[in-house]
Amino acid sequence: MSEELKSKIINYIEFHSIATVATVSAEGKPNASAVEYVNEGFTLYFMSMPKSRKTRDIETNPAVALTINESVLDMRGTQGIQYEGTAKPVEDEARVKKCAEMFYEKFVMFRLLKWDLAKALFMEVTPERIDFIDYRKKFGHKERLEF
Repeated sequence: MSEELKSKIINYIEFHSIATVATVSAEGKPNASAVEYVNEGFTLYFMSMPKSRKTRDIETNPAVALTINESVLDMRGTQGIQYEGTAKPVEDEARVKKCAEMFYEKFVMFRLLKWDLAKALFMEVTPERIDFIDYRKKFGHKERLEF
């Protein structure tokens, strides 16, 4: 794995805050949800309500895909992350506390609203593959990290 590519991906992940997470239900129905996320390295954490569709999907099929990107009017400026991995609920109390701290640090609104993070589950996403898309280099340019 190229250190330059790793650094580029981490910087992009840390600079952004919203990902679209794709899951598949037990019946094979796809679902995509926009979520706020935090990260430790390449591992991402997002919140999900215990009875939400994405939580139910992950319980039956932990495979997920996600994208992190921004909207640009000219496709030649497109950059983004395509991420494939597995998700699972964070169950260890110390990890749950750490996730809450990371969310409060990154997202001021959670602190200001005094939102009770205990109402949600934290999901941990471990990567199997991350593609860095960069059309600034060339249309269709993609660099891949595999784990």
